[in-house]
Amino acid sequence: MAEKKQLRDRVIKVRLNEQEFQALLALEKELGINRTDLIRKRLFHNTNAVFINAKELLRLLHLLGGEIGRVGNNINQLAKHANVMSKMGVLSDEIIKDFEELFGNYIKLQGELDRLLRQLLRVLNTR
Repeated sequence: MAEKKQLRDRVIKVRLNEQEFQALLALEKELGINRTDLIRKRLFHNTNAVFINAKELLRLLHLLGGEIGRVGNNINQLAKHANVMSKMGVLSDEIIKDFEELFGNYIKLQGELDRLLRQLLRVLNTR
């Protein structure tokens, strides 16, 4: 049986200075949540919670995915060019060394990104 919704008939008033009020309005707008729900969630559900604007997060993840795709295309083009140069016998050891160093850095950053995304998903999953 569904839990009966409790009637919320108690009202509280809070006085804020202009700076606090503007910060509250900015949070409302940024998070897309009304001030009543914002205050209630902050007070009773998780006082250490970080509010995330899901719409903005998805937009940024979409942009990030596009950038990762472009990086992958660039790496493929460089590898193809290196293969052509190698077949022609003009690929120097210095270029190979530079590429390996840069690619190693890319792999490290990709691993860090994966770790951060998993961490973000765990945080979101606990809400």
